Amino acid sequence: MSFQDPIVTQSVDTVTLTPSLVVSRVNTGNYSGEYMASDGNFALTISHTRKNRDRSMMRLDFKKTLPDPIIPSQNVEVGMAAYIVIDRPPVGFAKSDVDGVVKTVIGTLLDGDNLDKFTTFQS
Repeated sequence: MSFQDPIVTQSVDTVTLTPSLVVSRVNTGNYSGEYMASDGNFALTISHTRKNRDRSMMRLDFKKTLPDPIIPSQNVEVGMAAYIVIDRPPVGFAKSDVDGVVKTVIGTLLDGDNLDKFTTFQS
C-alpha cells in the first residue's frame, strides 16, 4: 500500500513554514516514492530495499537560498537532510518489534531537550 498523495506532515517547525508541510508525489519507482513541496524547497523520499537485509528509509531534504557570507551581494543555496533508516533481517523480528524500536528512537530524540543535545554534537 502506498503513502497518500499528497502527504501532509505532522509538523515542521522552522522560521519560514506553517505548522504543516504538504508534499506531492513527483516520482514512483519499485519500492520507492518521491514527493516535493510546491516551492521545491522540501523533498521527501521513501524507499525500501530487500537484499540480504531489509532496509526502509524516509528522508526529508530542505534547501534555501541566502546571502553568501563572503560576497553578500550574491546568493548561495544551502541544503540539509534528516532521515531514518530501519535495517533488519528478512526474518526474526515481528512488525511490533520493529515498530517498538523505531518509536523508542524517535521518542527518545523528541523527549525533553534531547533533540537540541543531539543536533549540537552531544552524546
